[in-house]
Amino acid sequence: MTTVSTNPALLAPLDLLPPDPVDGQTYRLPGISAAVALRGNVGRLITLGEATGRGVGGSVLNIRRHHGRVEVQIGQQWFMLERRDVQLALKSLHAVALSAPPLRGEHELAPLLTPAYHDPAGRGEGWWLTAVCAQDHWAGRVRTVTVDLRVTQSGESFPARRVLTFFPEPPHSPARYEAHTPEHQRVLDALGLP
Repeated sequence: MTTVSTNPALLAPLDLLPPDPVDGQTYRLPGISAAVALRGNVGRLITLGEATGRGVGGSVLNIRRHHGRVEVQIGQQWFMLERRDVQLALKSLHAVALSAPPLRGEHELAPLLTPAYHDPAGRGEGWWLTAVCAQDHWAGRVRTVTVDLRVTQSGESFPARRVLTFFPEPPHSPARYEAHTPEHQRVLDALGLP
C-alpha cells in the first residue's frame, strides 16, 4: 500500500528551486518547509510539517513566478514568499490543510502540479510525483486519459506517463504507469501506485 507522508526531513534531499526549473520536477524553497512544482511560471506548493492523524497533511496553494520572485496565493491575494510573515503564515496553514483553487486549464481528473510523495516502505526513500499535463482520447465510448508525470527523488528526475481507461460500464481498467527506461519502470513498479 502506498503511503503519503508530510515529514519535513523529506525535503532535505530535494534541490532548491532554480531560476529555470524543469516542468513538474519537485523542488524546495529556502526558508520554508514546502515542496513545489511549476510548469512555466505557475505551479503548486504543498506545505510539509508534522504528519497528522489522517496520514496526510499540509495545505496546497498556488504559486507563480512574477517579476523574478516567487509568490503564493492565499485566499484571493498574492504574496511574496520571501517575506517572513508570509512564511510564518504558511507554517500555520499546514494544520489547516487548505486546498488551492484550480489553476487555469486544469484537467478535472488530475490535480496538476501538486507534488505527492509516495513511500511504500515508509523509510523516507520514496519518490515525488507531479502531474504536468493531461489529455483525453476517445475511441467510440471508451475514454483514455493520459497524464504526463515527472518523478523526482533528491536531484534525480525522469518523465513518466499514467494511462487510465474508462469503459462505458464498470469495471474500468486500472491505471497503468509507463517509463521510458527499464530502470525507471522498476522505480514506478516498486512504488505500488494506485
